[in-house]
Amino acid sequence: MKISELSVRRPVLITMIYVIILIVSALYLSNLQIALYPSVDMPVIAVMVDCNDAGPEEIEQQVSKVLENNLGSIENLNTMTSQSSEGRSIVSLEFDYGTDLDTAKSDVDSVISTINGNSSLPDWADSPQVFRFDRMSNSSFMRLVLTGDNDLSKLKNIAENDVSPLLLRISGVSQVEVRGTGTKDYEVNIDPIKLASYGLTLTEVKTALAAENVQNTEGSLTQNNLDYSVTIDERFMDLDDIRQTVVSTIDNVNVTINDIATVSEGTSSSFQERYRNGEQVVTIQVSNESGTNSSTIAKAVRAKLDSINSALPKGIVLSIQEDSTKMINSTMNEVYSSAVEGVLLAALFIFLFLRNIKATLIISLSMPVSILIT
Repeated sequence: MKISELSVRRPVLITMIYVIILIVSALYLSNLQIALYPSVDMPVIAVMVDCNDAGPEEIEQQVSKVLENNLGSIENLNTMTSQSSEGRSIVSLEFDYGTDLDTAKSDVDSVISTINGNSSLPDWADSPQVFRFDRMSNSSFMRLVLTGDNDLSKLKNIAENDVSPLLLRISGVSQVEVRGTGTKDYEVNIDPIKLASYGLTLTEVKTALAAENVQNTEGSLTQNNLDYSVTIDERFMDLDDIRQTVVSTIDNVNVTINDIATVSEGTSSSFQERYRNGEQVVTIQVSNESGTNSSTIAKAVRAKLDSINSALPKGIVLSIQEDSTKMINSTMNEVYSSAVEGVLLAALFIFLFLRNIKATLIISLSMPVSILIT
């Protein structure tokens, strides 16, 4: 029995089948991945080697050239460049477009295993690490801003400890990155004259600080059939802890950091300051998981904002500074509008030629149904 014949004899059955297919199609439609630009895998793989304190010339001769000589025979390799700087070597491998990067990475891993097996690299070089570039991995779809307090350290703590965990609970959110303020640093400025007067060296000072600022597990203790982990926490909690660190003992007198240096608190400079309306703020970049609909996740984040703000301290406000999905939504609305206009225009021309309303309706309905099912 042909489908057309079955459709005529069993119209209710065919109608119900179409309705079920349309319902399933509508459910899947909301889960389709939507992005403003297509996802493109850059055919680039990088090999990085940390070389401790070695100089650029040594690294170039003994590390970078060794990697280049061994990696140059990999299939589909287009160009290879290396960069040798103090303490690090990076070799970038660019493959032909269309190359399966999973296969290429396996080939690179095999070469690196051979290099490690032959001990081709010097002892001061660490094991090479292989990285696959993903242009879309670091892209974020929304930037939030935290305001309400001039103390950036306080805002950063709230962003990292209160806001970030709540955002990560939202389905589809893969990464939350806090920006706008650096990490807290403690600077020990040693007076060389005082250091020499006590007969001490910088290495001794460094060793003393490292030995006092520790946190580790020293074993376990069993009591009443319960096992307890014994942990020693001697980390520095404030500037005075650093100042009172004993570097050496001379004639039964302790020489502390305070005797040979000044200790101050600062902020690391390896960050970019963020401003809004002339006020320095802390921003939060939100990224979605690969293969998810960023528009749907952005909607969930916006719905979560009120509950997050209610959990923040009084005066601290979390708001949206930038939402790239607005452009996506605007573009998709244009697509939907154009599709509806296209169907209506097609139906109008069909009616002008056929002069039959029933036939026009059947043909016109088949267009959106076919697109939805596809």
